[in-house]
Amino acid sequence: MLGLHDIVKINHDDKEHGVEKGQQGTIIDILADGDAFVVEFYDNDGNTIEDALFVDYASDELILVTSFNNL
Repeated sequence: MLGLHDIVKINHDDKEHGVEKGQQGTIIDILADGDAFVVEFYDNDGNTIEDALFVDYASDELILVTSFNNL
């Protein structure tokens, strides 16, 4: 299960919002009882991809990279 502050990567291109498949980000909000997430994606220079902050991503669009729930 994905949680707040987990590091994830997207499993598809979201060209509309400037996010490419495999880009990593941090979950910054959990919505719909854990069925959707707001993710702060960042580019290769470490800059936030701001357009993606206004998108709710479903759990099946995200791949867990690092979990902070068990630390």
